[in-house]
Amino acid sequence: MITLREKLEEIQLDRPQNIPWIVKLLKSPRSLLALPGNISSENYDCICVLLNRNKTREDRAFVAGFCMGNDPKTTLVHIGIFNFFSRHLYPRDYRLNQSDFFFFDLGFAYGKSLSIQLNLIDFSKYKDISLSILRREFGIKIDDLHGIADYETEYQQKSFPFYSQYVAKNQSLKRKEKKIFYITTLKISSSVCGLLGGTTLALNTPISGYGFIFLACSSSQMLIASILDRDKLLMCYSATIFFCVDLLGIYRWIFN
Repeated sequence: MITLREKLEEIQLDRPQNIPWIVKLLKSPRSLLALPGNISSENYDCICVLLNRNKTREDRAFVAGFCMGNDPKTTLVHIGIFNFFSRHLYPRDYRLNQSDFFFFDLGFAYGKSLSIQLNLIDFSKYKDISLSILRREFGIKIDDLHGIADYETEYQQKSFPFYSQYVAKNQSLKRKEKKIFYITTLKISSSVCGLLGGTTLALNTPISGYGFIFLACSSSQMLIASILDRDKLLMCYSATIFFCVDLLGIYRWIFN
């Protein structure tokens, strides 16, 4: 029976030094900004082998979904961030398109179904064990992998049951994820601007008045976020701060 080490030597996967920095930013365990499901390149290769995957775009999407679904800390915000980066900021060879997220969703669901979190395992201890034994130990059933592969083929041939309903539902979910990502980004940026503005005012220097510009940026971003989130109380609060405090402060301290 073929071992994990033998299978790794057979297939062609990315070398760690060839992986773009922006991919490592979200997926490497060494990154401070890594998303849940982050994994070392060595463990990633091992999971590809265990899942019978290679380096096609669809396989990348499936394994990315598997790793995130296999991590219980993953939320819609994390999925939205990965969606945005992988569709718009990743290099061309690593970039995913809308249809690839069908494979991401399949991987996510399958990763979530397993009880063992594979990205935390030290696979160096298992490289001389046969794949069949490892799959059985980790709860990966070869019949499941074949069933998923058949499912993917049906989708690619558009013979997938309820194909149009899936596409419509998937697009709606992606819009929701993107909205959550934008709201989260605005809130983080608002907090940073608020900190800068408050610090500038508190220093009481000749340029302290310019702190109101940062505060206006903070309250305006919070206003936009509350509108997107349909939070009426926060909308009223941020609008009041923006129009009655920050804009007045800019007028009085800078233009007057």
